[in-house]
Amino acid sequence: MVDNVMDKLLAKHGAHSAVKLDEGIADSEIKESIPTGIAVLDHYLCAIGGLPVGRIVELYSEEAMGKSSLVYHFLGCAQREGGRSVLLDSEQSFDRERAAVFGVDPAKLIVCQPSTIEDALGMAETVLTAIEPGVGPNLIAWDSLAASPPQAELTDDMDKEHPGKRAILINKGVRKVLKLCVQKRACFVVVNQVRFKIGVMFGDPMTTPGGQAIKHAASLRLKFTGRKLVEGEDGPDAMDVKVAVAKTRLSVPARWAMLRLDFAAGWNDEWSTLTHGKEQGVIPARAHGKKAHADACAALGWPVLKETP
Repeated sequence: MVDNVMDKLLAKHGAHSAVKLDEGIADSEIKESIPTGIAVLDHYLCAIGGLPVGRIVELYSEEAMGKSSLVYHFLGCAQREGGRSVLLDSEQSFDRERAAVFGVDPAKLIVCQPSTIEDALGMAETVLTAIEPGVGPNLIAWDSLAASPPQAELTDDMDKEHPGKRAILINKGVRKVLKLCVQKRACFVVVNQVRFKIGVMFGDPMTTPGGQAIKHAASLRLKFTGRKLVEGEDGPDAMDVKVAVAKTRLSVPARWAMLRLDFAAGWNDEWSTLTHGKEQGVIPARAHGKKAHADACAALGWPVLKETP
């Protein structure tokens, strides 16, 4: 019976239109990831060893929570894996010196400065189409969606409204980008901001601009939910950020973890891993140092990451 149905499907809709589950569904499997070097992000929040290649990842929160710093880190990671790194800098705030802190090689980074949503999605499509076969894993980061207006907003009068225009454009463009990400071994990271819904008295009052397209298309949505500044001798020198999984198609939903950003050195894998290990109860509360870090990784079943050169 199954073979009869399969034969009719393949005959009418093409040789690759259907497959039996025990034969594998190649296009739905994540065969590759981009390691970030932050173990708790790679093996707990993402849960597949890094950022999913061929998928969309959304980062969102209020301002000053470390989203752009994490994007810089991602760009450097893709470069070290031998892929192409491209930043769609809609906010026109790229900081060359800051990017270097996270290991970004400026000679290998392409920075685009789109003025509109149409520009941003068009540039993403052009870049993905131009990537040579076999090159990757690649990473394209859009910072940020919320800072990108539709073209109509720039050309029309200030008092003219364009309800739904942003969502319509993103809905059309993101489908093209997602298909190209699969073909060109790329991860598309979208940075978004939050807005407060007026009049909401119960539940989460925050939402993200751009409609539902990114929410539905993203395989992973990470929400930065809180931060705490860490005081040094001359003022704050680090920030602890709580990152929660708002949506995932990769593993268990509703997970969260603390990540530390050292302002002078970048994301601190050792602190983040030890904090998570203590939270999970696999290492003593006072454990610290490289040996404790290795013990935590072993207890959690994670590989001990090599230090970034």
